[in-house]
Amino acid sequence: MKSKEGYYEQVLQNRKLTANPEFTKCTCKNILCDWHGKCKECVALHRFHNDHIPVCLQPIIQDKLTDLIGVAEMTAIKKEGTPIEYRHYVKERDKNAKNIPETMLLSQKSLAKDLDTSVENEAWANLKCESRYSNIKQIIYELEMDFMRVDFCRDKNRLSARLSDDFIEFGQSGSRINKQDMINSLSQIAEDRKITISDLNIRQLSNNSFLSTYLLKESDNRMSNRSSIWIDDNGQWKILFHQGTTIPKETE
Repeated sequence: MKSKEGYYEQVLQNRKLTANPEFTKCTCKNILCDWHGKCKECVALHRFHNDHIPVCLQPIIQDKLTDLIGVAEMTAIKKEGTPIEYRHYVKERDKNAKNIPETMLLSQKSLAKDLDTSVENEAWANLKCESRYSNIKQIIYELEMDFMRVDFCRDKNRLSARLSDDFIEFGQSGSRINKQDMINSLSQIAEDRKITISDLNIRQLSNNSFLSTYLLKESDNRMSNRSSIWIDDNGQWKILFHQGTTIPKETE
């Protein structure tokens, strides 16, 4: 057992750790979950239902159980998680709910086009994803859409965690924007941006990095070509690079 002084030193260390946003970021890979990034609410729900522990804590228990089961010469069978189609079903139901703001829902036309034609799209068909990336198009679509939502952009901790420390953007005006510039800009938006994403294509660059390209249409019908590089940092998605290029009206 620790001494009182040892316990005090541990408390000081824990205070320092929890003051660091990078330490307290959500590591759950179920980013389609409504409570992803909301650890307090997530734990409260798991405590209420009392059927399994949060995904981020499961590796700790699994490692200990694996050792114990091996000693007892037993076999463990992994329980199936929530099917990804269930999470898509929630999105579809939300889309039809009258009390959900339209700007916070998936764009019906662009999403249907992207998902329905994904198998036929050569870039998507050739994408060699690991099983956890089987729904990569949906994942990146929602990551991109987060930057259009005022509730996400006003939360500087979530915004900072989503942007890589080395983030850089080449803006439509030719400006060069770093992480802090982007946080300062996005945290000032007053309302959800009414945009449409279409022609979304994904290319895998490495084991955990992806290039997304798409067409973005503003509410005033302005169009721009967009590209982003996304990194999966142990379950925490970060954007490393973004570029927007305006499409002149005569070439749209």
